[in-house]
Amino acid sequence: MTARNPRSALKRTRWIVVKVGTSTLTRDGELRAAKVTDLVRQISTLADRGRRVVVVSSGAVAVGSHQLGWSHQGRSIRQKQAAAAVGQIGLLELYRRRFARRDRQIAQVLLTRVGLEDRERFLNARHTLLELLRLGVTPIVNENDTVATDEIRFGDNDNLSATIVNLIGAELLVLLTDVDGFYEEKPKSGQARPKLVSQIDRITPAVRRAALGSDSAYGRGGMATKLEAAETAARSGASTVICNGATRDVLIRVADGEDLGTLMLPRKRLSSRKHWLAFTARSRGQLVLDAGAISAVVERG
Repeated sequence: MTARNPRSALKRTRWIVVKVGTSTLTRDGELRAAKVTDLVRQISTLADRGRRVVVVSSGAVAVGSHQLGWSHQGRSIRQKQAAAAVGQIGLLELYRRRFARRDRQIAQVLLTRVGLEDRERFLNARHTLLELLRLGVTPIVNENDTVATDEIRFGDNDNLSATIVNLIGAELLVLLTDVDGFYEEKPKSGQARPKLVSQIDRITPAVRRAALGSDSAYGRGGMATKLEAAETAARSGASTVICNGATRDVLIRVADGEDLGTLMLPRKRLSSRKHWLAFTARSRGQLVLDAGAISAVVERG
């Protein structure tokens, strides 16, 4: 996707992945029904315009923790798993009711990294998502936190959303969060906000150093994970926009090419299989290459 004005190229995107963070969907662990209603309205509008949208939704652990009467998101892996199991029901039921008001159906898709490491399961997940979209169903994707202990301790839906970009061949990843985008430096309490970066051509070490963490008691992914997701999506040929989920009509305006949030440009696209090898499958064992093999890999891809 190339253009003199990269924002104008977003108008032509047809396959979009939207990741909505815990801080956008909840307040102190309680679901913000009005926010879900507005999010569903925007997604339905995009779908009515011919866009195919997959939603990667956080919030299950936070919602479950609130329903269990906790002021925290679980102090052990077992507690986090229990909170996810409780919270997922309420989260999906609210999505179902709000989409039903617009005569749209949803589907729940729970994934784990270890599951997607298997190539056959990866392809099965792709076929399922593409068929749901063909049928006009909106997939609501989440990590299967109830069983995936590694995902709870170290995982985040930012990177999962970048994997979904590769799964469906999306052209745009939108990361909705509680900040306006990427700032030149970390904001400090009581001081004026630093300058917002409108566009990042490439994620450099300096950009990584400027990344700020999450201040949310419930959210897991900070700005560093969003940069990781953007880089992964870029190698799939997709643009990424990090923006504030509280901004009016933010999804529609971003998809229309408006200058909101921070746009991270795509890079040279890897084939889907090479992307899976690079960013989803985990390396095991040792690789021994002779001179001819080294030449084939380094010089001829």
